[in-house]
Amino acid sequence: MARELNRLPVRYFAMISNRSTLGEYNADIDGNAHKFYNKCAQYLLESICTYLKPHLNSDEDIEVRFEEMNHDYDKMRRFLGRIKENLIYPQSRSLSFLNPFGISTLKKGESEMLEVADFVAHAVYQCANRIEANFGIPEPRYFSEMSSRFAGCDKGLPDGIGLKFIHDLASIQLEPEIEALFSNFRVVPPKKVK
Repeated sequence: MARELNRLPVRYFAMISNRSTLGEYNADIDGNAHKFYNKCAQYLLESICTYLKPHLNSDEDIEVRFEEMNHDYDKMRRFLGRIKENLIYPQSRSLSFLNPFGISTLKKGESEMLEVADFVAHAVYQCANRIEANFGIPEPRYFSEMSSRFAGCDKGLPDGIGLKFIHDLASIQLEPEIEALFSNFRVVPPKKVK
């Protein structure tokens, strides 16, 4: 499937975080999983909106859909709305073209788009997954096969755009070969739109 997804004319976005990399924020939220999810959604949406910004004219130009699960999406929308209204960090300015209250949810199986997103998330997660069932060995094959389709800059560099690390790659504490993979992979540069 990864090889097929590498042939699609799309860009992938993912982020890797770990509660310990959120520093003071993790303490502020008392380790609350829903607030952690909202913060991760913020980081991911900032990357997507930054990448799309040259092509956006209004908040009607972008649609965001999350897979419905046991999460309070209304709180997430309000959280993103507060971020947008009270821009503290420069990277949050990219959310100016996002209408948080236009974010919708779909049930699993309602969209092939969500199946692709699930696979992308799975491929990235397996690079960091060191559970006993895997004998503590991460599996980068799926990611490697589709890595060129992640979003990146004109020079083909993905770091911080298509693949974002909170707050940096070293703090995620990955296996050395995975860290090298993430440091060295390149993407197909975006085509210029006239």
